[in-house]
Amino acid sequence: MSHKLSAFPPFEGGIQRGIHVICGPTSSGKTQFALNQIGDSQAILITVDSRHLYQGLPTTSGWDLDETKKNIQYFGFGHFLPDQKANAVDYAKFVREVIDKNYAKKEIYLVGGSGFYLDAILHPEKFAETKADPQFRQELESLSLISLKERLQKVAPEFFNSLNHSDQNNPRRLIRRLEILSQPFPLTKGEPKGVFPYPHQTIYLPVPTNHQELIKQRIKKRLETGSLDEVKKLLNNYPDKTLPIYSAIGVKQMIMYIDGQISKDQMISLWLTDELNYVKRQLTWFKKQPDIIWYDGSNAGDQQKDIH
Repeated sequence: MSHKLSAFPPFEGGIQRGIHVICGPTSSGKTQFALNQIGDSQAILITVDSRHLYQGLPTTSGWDLDETKKNIQYFGFGHFLPDQKANAVDYAKFVREVIDKNYAKKEIYLVGGSGFYLDAILHPEKFAETKADPQFRQELESLSLISLKERLQKVAPEFFNSLNHSDQNNPRRLIRRLEILSQPFPLTKGEPKGVFPYPHQTIYLPVPTNHQELIKQRIKKRLETGSLDEVKKLLNNYPDKTLPIYSAIGVKQMIMYIDGQISKDQMISLWLTDELNYVKRQLTWFKKQPDIIWYDGSNAGDQQKDIH
């Protein structure tokens, strides 16, 4: 299935400029698709992939940037320090600042597969302060840790996987997050508020036919080009293995291998399994989006537009 499109469909209503959003599961070719669309235009590419946001893991997290394209500015890659906890609201505020500053000057592309972060950027109205719900809290407090984790995974898989190991195993924090997610404005913190003011259109790239093999080959390539050295360097500079960065897919498997807990083949197998499970969670989120249009290069001329 081709992911090449001669040009993004024009915006509706005579709009001359808007935000191009390219989404899809991991290893579906989003970055290359974006680069194809940009061509020689002056553009900004902002990652909406939570795994790209930490410094120190460009190979492991697959930045896949074409540094030869001087017409493109990249934002968001390595936005957080390794010992910080990535925060979708803070990142959304940063992205909004980049867009506000550059919207009138360059084409802007949001590229990635992290639905939770994309929601924070495009739907800031969902991010409002919420109050405690004593009755609902009492119901949740009667549940076991396993039940709380299962419930949060079902309600908000992307959100659950953005939590570090400590938060995922802290009943009090799980209860509070479930309580917040149950309310009309389901996410935490009071900023950013309002509605995303820029017109935007979204193209969702589908799962490639040979997806599992593509992911497996990508894992092997990353190992061949320095992933293990990246993780070893991180561990040397940031030895606290409870940091959120060490729970990232691929990183935790490499740490197990470095510590002698598993073989290299087992590391690759576990890494692949986690990637495939992540794809399932991504697809669950994408399919819940209103008016979703999966891009199929074979009928590019008939693509519908998802304009907001």
